[in-house]
Amino acid sequence: MYRVMRAPIPTNERARLEALLELDVLDTASDARLDEIVGLAADLCGAPMAALSLVDSERQWCKAHRGMPVTELPRHEFFCAHTILEDAVMVVPDAAADARFSDQRLVTEHGIRFYAGAPLLTAEGLAVGTICVADTVARHLQPWQEKILQILARQAMATIRLDHLVDSHADVLDDLDMAKRNLHFLSTHDPLTGVLNRRAVTDLLDGLATANASGATSTAVLFVDLDHFRDVNDAYGHEAGDRVLVTVADRIHLGARGDDSVARLASDEFVVVLPNATPFAPEALARRLLQAIAVPVEHQGLAINISASIGVARWGEHVLSAGDLLRDASAAMNYAKVEGRNRVVTFEDRVADDLTRRLDTHGFVRHVVRSGALRLDFQPLWSLTTGSVVAHEALLRWDSPGAPTIGPSEFVAVAEEIGLVSEITRFTIHEACRLAARRRAAGESDSCVTVNLSSVQLERDEVILEVATALNDHGLGPSALILELTESAKLAESGPGQATLRELQHMGVRIALDDFGTGFASLALLRSFPFDYMKIDRSFVTVQSDADRDVLRSLVQLGHSLGMMVIAEGIEEPAVLAQLRDVGCDVAQGYLLGRPGPGDLDAHREPHPLIAGLPIDA
Repeated sequence: MYRVMRAPIPTNERARLEALLELDVLDTASDARLDEIVGLAADLCGAPMAALSLVDSERQWCKAHRGMPVTELPRHEFFCAHTILEDAVMVVPDAAADARFSDQRLVTEHGIRFYAGAPLLTAEGLAVGTICVADTVARHLQPWQEKILQILARQAMATIRLDHLVDSHADVLDDLDMAKRNLHFLSTHDPLTGVLNRRAVTDLLDGLATANASGATSTAVLFVDLDHFRDVNDAYGHEAGDRVLVTVADRIHLGARGDDSVARLASDEFVVVLPNATPFAPEALARRLLQAIAVPVEHQGLAINISASIGVARWGEHVLSAGDLLRDASAAMNYAKVEGRNRVVTFEDRVADDLTRRLDTHGFVRHVVRSGALRLDFQPLWSLTTGSVVAHEALLRWDSPGAPTIGPSEFVAVAEEIGLVSEITRFTIHEACRLAARRRAAGESDSCVTVNLSSVQLERDEVILEVATALNDHGLGPSALILELTESAKLAESGPGQATLRELQHMGVRIALDDFGTGFASLALLRSFPFDYMKIDRSFVTVQSDADRDVLRSLVQLGHSLGMMVIAEGIEEPAVLAQLRDVGCDVAQGYLLGRPGPGDLDAHREPHPLIAGLPIDA
């Protein structure tokens, strides 16, 4: 006879059960996507058992699992009834020593000792189940593994919601005429502001193509993009951001002429279509809109200041479709932002040349990423104490004939712009870890690699999952990877990016601050984040005067005082190497010591002769 300590019933139990029933997922067939998520949870948490468990009124049922001894139990006989009461991951290090679970059959009959679960939350915050892992030995999870469980729980819930949305949408299509009319309105209008959406304005412009081609009319487009709108959401919240968007849409609509059309393309982007624009009328309207938009928006006693950048484009011989006209107006708007924002720019030759280059660059980056032409070169980093290699920096390269002139930093920035940065992040981290694993297998037991990440890459939750997966796939500990942070100015302002950094560091991954000394943002980051390495910008490395030497020595001492190893890059002359040893720098990198290469396993195994030959007391 056993007795079980029942979990309390959640206060929102009725709403929770209604949400579970609404998802229509109980007692359904297996799903390969959810099976993959559960398997990943088991692998990354190092657990033999994992499950996606749904908590019904009287039972718990596993939609997906790996290694679980049972897939359905009474609700009170499993851990998950307790997990749905938590906001975060619930961890039971030793169930046999926990009065809530010590008498459960899973513990007494199946030997489960360890459990950890993250709740599956609906958009309303209702916990309908869990992603959980279990083991037959008492143990703990690392903080980064708890974060992984939460990420996987969100992915699983998104998959379930998407399936439900598809199913319910099919039912809506067969609903009443009123529902059909609502669907038509939603398909042509922006639900927040009530103006036209991208689809509707594109159809409108395509309908004007014939009249423009014959010269019967002359259509113009204003492309309006709010400046620094993301800062409004970050500072005041999304409710305030929505208030700004609705107000701006109203002001644009009031400023437009009777036959003009207003649309919202996405987020903070608006378009005004002037179907028959007289000379100078689009620019005059654009200037009026700048003034109207600049009036502060009142929200809950706050005055929110906003401005806009506006691009103007006219239908011309080179315009063949709505997409061409919107592209030209967007290019002019982007040029306005480059010129300083809060201004109007009309599309012309200089903007066209810039657009052509951007489109060529976008196409090139897309081709390189999707065709598998990416590769990594590796440059060694040398200890100035022992002369041995301490790491290899992974440098992004590509093999593509006829490539435009573009460097790795611009390549990554363009990938961010066109939504391909996740593929680059995944490739770089996995290929770098592959080299570290090969060098360790060849006898270099402490081999590690450094990988550059931008602030945009760090703001994505999946970078934690990519790092954990790459280390797991290649059998590496977290100390085998060093992440170098570029764009310190953006990172200093990025709360999500810094949060991701802390999770990675909790995993045991080491973090380096790149290009230190190039701005106040680097100093701000040093105050808020405990870096493992400081990489001094190459502009400080070449010493030409006593004052230069004093600055370099001060930077090295600053790094040491904060508990960091100090790296100097861009070493091209033997005299610079001696100066770095003299001021106490720890690690050196540059063409003098080794150019980037494909990662030859036989290279860089011996101490570097130039470093080994330096006098100890130089």
